[in-house]
Amino acid sequence: MTSTALLLKALKALKAEVSSAIPNRVEEGYGLNSNIVRKLAKEGTDLIITVDNGVKAYSSIELANELEIDVILTDHHVLEGKPPSALAFIHPSTTPENSPYRNLAGVGLAYVIATSLAKEYKIKTIIKDSLDLFCLGTIADMAQLNGSNRYLLIKGLKTMHQTSCLGLKELYNLAGLKDQEINAE
Repeated sequence: MTSTALLLKALKALKAEVSSAIPNRVEEGYGLNSNIVRKLAKEGTDLIITVDNGVKAYSSIELANELEIDVILTDHHVLEGKPPSALAFIHPSTTPENSPYRNLAGVGLAYVIATSLAKEYKIKTIIKDSLDLFCLGTIADMAQLNGSNRYLLIKGLKTMHQTSCLGLKELYNLAGLKDQEINAE
């Protein structure tokens, strides 16, 4: 959820025409599936960007290719064999062994994409509150806290209490934290 929210926010800041498609895990299963691909095709979608899923969606990505929908696959889950045939494949395993990005969760990949877009288009608002979503998603996904994960969490936790993200503000209120700074505890 945090990966999708983060990337949607970044793309909307660029005035991209975007929407999200998050399947109901109980009724539709997890991640990209053929029903979603067909639905998106009917809606006129020409690009699907997966966040935090897709490494095992071979048949769904093949269907997207047949329907002339490009797929950018971003995922951190274990890749067994070669990646699906997507337009682009963004996965921590494709970084060098000693890369600080090696253990990024899906939200970390979304954060890297958003910050890259912010730099490319010189629009800092693209990543406003993105570090907050990165922190929440990284912890929720129980990603290893080393490399970039550790660095960005230390940086993000210091300012997370000042977020303008309405969902995070509500979580703060529900937890009774008000405007308290969050730390490792």
